[in-house]
Amino acid sequence: MSLRPSTRREHYPEIEADIGEDPARFLDYDLEANDGMRTTALARIRGIDRISTVRAWIGVERALDRPTREDIIEALQEREATLEEIGERPDRLEYGPHPPPWYYQNDSGEGTSEGDDDEVESLNAHQKLQRMRARTDGGEADD
Repeated sequence: MSLRPSTRREHYPEIEADIGEDPARFLDYDLEANDGMRTTALARIRGIDRISTVRAWIGVERALDRPTREDIIEALQEREATLEEIGERPDRLEYGPHPPPWYYQNDSGEGTSEGDDDEVESLNAHQKLQRMRARTDGGEADD
């Protein structure tokens, strides 16, 4: 018995064109019998960051030619509720998940890079790492 999922699955190109992915890629499997695919599908659901994407996934789950899995629908509805509460990604994360570790704002609020500062050039790698850690947790550097 092969552990690879069958390559024969439903395709929804119109949804893929709208949201950038085909939810059937994750949903058109026996998720009760295949724990790996189930874990992958649920992880992807937790990572959805747009309400329109959640709704497209719900539509695909209901459109697939088999009984609808209520636990998958429930996970999608929970994700939609979470997004309604915290906002969709572009609305809640100004610079993406995290600004790069070398990026910080100076006192005037302008973004700058540590590499622009002559003092930083003289620090060794350990000192630079300590300074970066202090900035990311809001503390002061231990120079």
